[in-house]
Amino acid sequence: MRRIAILIGLCLWLGDTADVRAQKAVAQGNDMKNLHIFMEAAFAESGTMPDRDAILAGLKESMAINLVKAIQDGTLVLTGTTVRESVWAYEKGTSTAGGWIISNFGVEKVTPVEFKKRLGN
Repeated sequence: MRRIAILIGLCLWLGDTADVRAQKAVAQGNDMKNLHIFMEAAFAESGTMPDRDAILAGLKESMAINLVKAIQDGTLVLTGTTVRESVWAYEKGTSTAGGWIISNFGVEKVTPVEFKKRLGN
């Protein structure tokens, strides 16, 4: 009986964990889409790609706390590119495990090989 209770508890815990992971993935995807929109708007306004400081200042001003935190802790990496037709930002670990990138095409999931090719490495 105790084993069944432990198994049920474990299943509930794993279910909650998977649900929380899914919610975080959706939130991160939304954050990345918002960063893309922000960077597109900044480019449209000035004709140049915004630098890291301008991006962080704009995100802080618009209260995009999740994005600011992700950039500051290195979860989301800004490339600092000045070329619009390039990779603007990417998830930490994308070069080895694949992941999400932001470019002029929007938010895309890429493999490590695609990522390196898109970065020009």
